[in-house]
Amino acid sequence: MTNETELLQAVQQLADKDVAPFDLQIDRQAKLPNGLFQKIVDLGLLRAKIPKEYGGLDVSAQTAGKIVNILAKANASVGVMLEGHYKSCDQLAKYGTDVAKKRYFAWGAQAILGFSNTEPEGGSDPSKHQSYAVEKDGRWIINGDKVMITNGTLAQVYSVNVKTGPNEYSVFIVDKGMPGFSFGYVEKFIGLRGIPCGEVVMNQIEVGPENMLGKRGQGLEIANNAHDDARYLMGAVLTGIQEHALDIAKNYAAKRKSGNTLLKDMQVTQYKISKIATNKELTRLVYEEAARRKDAGLPYMEQSAMAKCFGSQAAVESCDLTLQIMGGYGYSAEFAPEHLVRDARAMEIAEGTIEKMYTEISNAEMADVPSQEVARKQADLTDLDQILPLLEAAKTPAGAVDAVSSPSQAAGLPKAKIVLALGRGANQPETIALAKQVAEKLGAEIGVTRPMVGSDFNRGQQLGVNGHKIKPQVLINLGIAGAPQYTFTVDHAENIISVNTNPNAIVFEGSDYRYVGSTYDFLKELLNRLG
Repeated sequence: MTNETELLQAVQQLADKDVAPFDLQIDRQAKLPNGLFQKIVDLGLLRAKIPKEYGGLDVSAQTAGKIVNILAKANASVGVMLEGHYKSCDQLAKYGTDVAKKRYFAWGAQAILGFSNTEPEGGSDPSKHQSYAVEKDGRWIINGDKVMITNGTLAQVYSVNVKTGPNEYSVFIVDKGMPGFSFGYVEKFIGLRGIPCGEVVMNQIEVGPENMLGKRGQGLEIANNAHDDARYLMGAVLTGIQEHALDIAKNYAAKRKSGNTLLKDMQVTQYKISKIATNKELTRLVYEEAARRKDAGLPYMEQSAMAKCFGSQAAVESCDLTLQIMGGYGYSAEFAPEHLVRDARAMEIAEGTIEKMYTEISNAEMADVPSQEVARKQADLTDLDQILPLLEAAKTPAGAVDAVSSPSQAAGLPKAKIVLALGRGANQPETIALAKQVAEKLGAEIGVTRPMVGSDFNRGQQLGVNGHKIKPQVLINLGIAGAPQYTFTVDHAENIISVNTNPNAIVFEGSDYRYVGSTYDFLKELLNRLG
């Protein structure tokens, strides 16, 4: 092929002629049709993610995704077969030694490469892994077994993540020609039946240092990178599954009648078709964005996890809606929708469950949010002389503070050096009057929590999620309990003094000084000290 466009055109022809007509046969017989794998090899699809210097096509991640997408629409198993191969090629290209690349890319141009992390005892959780490698005389002896490998028993070369120390993991390449290598159990899965998902058993397999991917102890990084590469490609598979389902739904709805009305003209069907189409397109957008970011050298872990997480749930829903449009025929094994549901359902588990995806996506979103609060003294304030130097240093000259007269006014709160924050515990007329006197003495601003907005204070003075976020030199919390929607907007103040009658008030946890007592008594004493 002279370019990627021509390659994709050839892939489409292969899908239309040699894959799609055999979709149901692949599911029923649990294997690919005779000759199909060789046609995939002859077209060069196994070489797609192999670097050019090793005889490959070195296509972009976006093109690899499109290859998988086209074939998955014809049959999901074929798409998943290449997904597993491509992620394995990517790890060898990124982490492999030159010796390993020369040896195994030549192999990978004709046969499937696999990547294995899962073990019987702990799934994808490496802390429970039992497989291990021991270094001896500059070589490595590997023992253990890996299960539920995509293309397991079909692939001839496997990258395996094993323990090389108590909390250390490394990846080695093993192949089926090595002494001590054998295949074990092949899972009897209900979906993606066209390719095997099997076990590799390693008994005293000996490899040289050239068969290590990356460095010793880099196993978790490599395994996570393999997951990222697999998941965006799974998004491509899931897009293809939904395209298949949408075509079935549209063709059926255009011909089938309920009474005298075509299904396509009934709103209940229109809802289903629009939902399938939207699910499909959103899955495509997120997997393509992950691929684009990978090609651009940008982080793509989160987008890959989204492609798999959203895409798998969307595909299950889309295929189920297609089944529902077809009614009893959709539930029949004689038609494709029921096996599309089974194929899509596998994707909610493979390469990390959707529950794991929730965790990874959330962790990525929270990565730039400070998780630790500013360290605070949490000292008991027994003598107000302890805080007078802080107040004097931050004091603003009289007349420099802007008054707030209307809710639309921005107020000086964001720029104030000293802020008196009043909560429900300070909502007494005499306490409010004292607070205003203290604020005038210090040139401070008064802010309030949401319950205090009303006759005495306006929205221009509100603090918290729906108000101002502040970081003054000195913040004095008066009668505030310490709800997070307030505290996280003020916790970057340089010094925090909190006053509350409750010795267990949450607000004290993020304070430098804690005064257990009434806000009135505190303000009265402070006013006397200020003179």
